[in-house]
Amino acid sequence: MMKLIRIDKQDWAAGIERAKAAYRVYGPVKEKEEYEFKGLNQGQLPDFQFKNTRLSPKSIVFPQSEVMFTY
Repeated sequence: MMKLIRIDKQDWAAGIERAKAAYRVYGPVKEKEEYEFKGLNQGQLPDFQFKNTRLSPKSIVFPQSEVMFTY
């Protein structure tokens, strides 16, 4: 069962930290020149200034490569 967490804009940083206490929180993070979705560390907030990411957020859930067939 999925639990809904509401975070007010005025309490954004504290709300994210409360969520991290109980869950793994992922968001866009700038790595060198590009953005990608990664797990957020303690004290780290998602960076929403990005236009596009190198990989889609589905890379968090699914592996980058899968065996399609073997022979």
